[in-house]
Amino acid sequence: MPAFRKIVLTDRYLKALNPAAPGKRPIIWDAAQPHLGVRVTDKGHLSFVVIRRRPGDKQPVRHVLGSYPAMKLTEAREATPEVLAALARGIHPGEIEADRLRELASKRRDTFGVVAEEFIKRHVQRLRSARATELLIRRELLGQKLKRRNEGGKLVEEWVDEQDARWRKRPITEITRRDVVELLEGIADQGSRYQARKTFAAASKLFNWAIWRDTYGLESSPLTGLKSADLFGTFEARTRVLTDDELRLVWHAAMKTGYPFGTLVQTLLLTGQRLRELSDACWNEIDLQKALLTVPPERMKGKIAHTVPLTSSVMRLLESIPRFRDIKDKTVGTFIFTTTAGKRPVSGFAKMKSRLDREIEKLADGSPIPHWTLHDLRRTVRTRLSGLGALPLVAELIIGHKQGGIQAVYDLHTYDAEKRVALEKWETALATITESSRDGERKIVPMQNVKRR
Repeated sequence: MPAFRKIVLTDRYLKALNPAAPGKRPIIWDAAQPHLGVRVTDKGHLSFVVIRRRPGDKQPVRHVLGSYPAMKLTEAREATPEVLAALARGIHPGEIEADRLRELASKRRDTFGVVAEEFIKRHVQRLRSARATELLIRRELLGQKLKRRNEGGKLVEEWVDEQDARWRKRPITEITRRDVVELLEGIADQGSRYQARKTFAAASKLFNWAIWRDTYGLESSPLTGLKSADLFGTFEARTRVLTDDELRLVWHAAMKTGYPFGTLVQTLLLTGQRLRELSDACWNEIDLQKALLTVPPERMKGKIAHTVPLTSSVMRLLESIPRFRDIKDKTVGTFIFTTTAGKRPVSGFAKMKSRLDREIEKLADGSPIPHWTLHDLRRTVRTRLSGLGALPLVAELIIGHKQGGIQAVYDLHTYDAEKRVALEKWETALATITESSRDGERKIVPMQNVKRR
């Protein structure tokens, strides 16, 4: 079997080839593709090779394409021109293969799941809305589910991959606009337009962050040019303000729901704060002597510390809340509203809101009130403050709206005294509402008689 033999290779011919003589490895050249040959060993192993001299080299380069029949004859012929072109440019084909393998490894390393974990670790954890944003990314973009298990008497939370991996295992550079549209429209079609819009915003920030890092090979975002309004339509600003009857039902349903969620809702009603500003509050943020809550800048939308005067009703609610201690280190639990003995703030608001709505329906003799959200409580408090004569500046400062213009630069007064007066007026008005029935009679339990736990 001479080394110079040349014929038009076929699969039939290759399959019929006999092993070479002992110690020999001849090459049979392909007459259909110059510089391509098949090498035969004395064990009968066949491999495709390309041999050609690079410019300036004395010895030709021998490059193995692959073994037959794992590599087909047609595949070897298609790969040969690229190898010859590289050799003509003075590049060793092995360098191209090494680059290809590095690229594949990079793609495996820079999957959307890996990038998302980095985004959560390096960016999301610094946000005021860190917990909510992480929950959104993991559920909607990574296809993960939060599970809780008991380990040695301790409740341990972990994220578990579900069957629907979403984008989790895909290279981030391969996610297309079509992928984005299909995912977001799927969320919206399930009746969750607001969830789809929030997912759109989170995904947009994630991709832009990945581009900014210039680490994952991503040069453009698949969301570029997409608009939330085009996908989900426009969203009108909510104007829902609860009536006296609705406030009464919410208050008493919250009392029945109890700690932590019911107590949190009562505190929201009394103060008008954002949900996360209270749900994530810690005991060390409250000055019991001054009856004052100071929300740190990192939890405020405007990134400025916010003071909330606490009325006597709020203080009684706080006195009714259990103070947890860790048996091992004897420290008091950090978070006020918690289901984990102060180690983590309360969560699972959708389920808790459903429970509250069921209590409302019971109190209303089976008639649920029109759709409302926890944020509607904030709007209701702000509206009622104006009705009670609170100055717009004071009312805005109570709910933590950042002031603009020259006032934000030169007027750094916190107006705590004025805010306290306005909130005490609202406390009295709310007490009148919650302690009266529709016909004006006193009903259920007076606000000032909150039971201590």
